[in-house]
Amino acid sequence: MKLSIIIPVYNSEKYLQRCLESVFGQDLPFSDYEVIVINDGSKDESKNIILHFKNQFENLLLIDQPNRGVSAARNAGLALAKGDYITFIDSDDYLVKDSLKSVVCYLEENQLDVLYCKIEVVQENGTPLYFMADTGKEGEILDGFSHPRRTYPAVFYRREILRGLRFHEGISIGEDSLFNAMAQSFARRVSFFAIPYYCYRDTPNSLSAASDNERKVSEMYLATTLLLHFQSSKDHKKNPSEIKYFEVVVKIFLTRVIQWGVLIKSDKTEFLRLHQFARENKIIHLLNELSEDYPFMNKSFYQFYVFQKYSRLKNIILQKLPFSSKIQ
Repeated sequence: MKLSIIIPVYNSEKYLQRCLESVFGQDLPFSDYEVIVINDGSKDESKNIILHFKNQFENLLLIDQPNRGVSAARNAGLALAKGDYITFIDSDDYLVKDSLKSVVCYLEENQLDVLYCKIEVVQENGTPLYFMADTGKEGEILDGFSHPRRTYPAVFYRREILRGLRFHEGISIGEDSLFNAMAQSFARRVSFFAIPYYCYRDTPNSLSAASDNERKVSEMYLATTLLLHFQSSKDHKKNPSEIKYFEVVVKIFLTRVIQWGVLIKSDKTEFLRLHQFARENKIIHLLNELSEDYPFMNKSFYQFYVFQKYSRLKNIILQKLPFSSKIQ
C-alpha cells in the first residue's frame, strides 16, 4: 500500500463530510491508499458521518475511542498505518480534487523521505483567501537538516523514517512542530511540490484565549525540553547544519514563551524563569539572539520592564495623535 491518510475527528459534523468527500474523490486507486479515521469521543453526528462513508469505501478504517486529544488520536492512527507514506488531514480541512495521484507519483519518482505540498488558506465557508508561503523550491531535494520545514498539514512522511516516533500526548499546542522537527531530522531526501493540494480552513481557534496562556507556556517549556533531549540522544556526530536546525526550532518555542508568558505579564517571575531555563539547558546564547527582536530580553528585568513600559506608553500616545502628526 502506497499511502496512509490519518484523520483525527472531534465534533466535526459541520465540516467532516466535505473533508471525507475530498479524500475519497481523488484520482488515486482505492487499493493504493487507506484512510484511518479516529473518532476521538465526538458528541455530535461525526461518528454517523464516518459510518456512512465506511459503508461505501472499503479502504476506510474507523478507530472509535474515548476523548483523549488530537495527539493520542494521531498516535492511534500511526500504530495501524501500513502505507509506505503517511500524511495527516484535519477534519475541518479538505483536499483539492484529483491532486493526490500527482503527489504520490512525485514522492515515488524522487524517492523522498519528507514532502511538503502547497496549502491554500480558505475562509470558514470555503472562500479562497491566499496561498501559504512555499516550503522550499520545487524540484530541489535536500537533506532534512538543510531543507526548510514547517509543521503539518500537507506533509508526507516515509513511514520508515518515523522509527516509532509519536506525538507527545502531554502537549496540546506545538506538538505538531515537535513531531515534524524530530521526523525531518531522520530524512535524507526532502522536497517541496507546488501543486495545489491542501485547503486549510481558517476557523476560530479556542487555544488563542488568554486564559490558556499559562498552560501554553508550560507546554512550550516541555516541548523545548523534549526536543533538546532528543537532539542530545541522536547517535550520529553533530555537525553545524544539525546544530542550526535544532536551534531554529528551539528559538521558535522560546519565542512563544516570551510572547505568551513574559510579554503579557511583564512579570519578574516569568522573566527569571525563562533565564533560569536557558542557563540550565545551556541555550542562553539563543536568548541573546532573540534580544534582537525583543530588546533587553538578555539584560536585567528592570531594564526589560522599563523598555516595555516605554514602548506601551509610546504606542498609546501614537494612537491618540492625528494621522498628520509625526514623531521625530
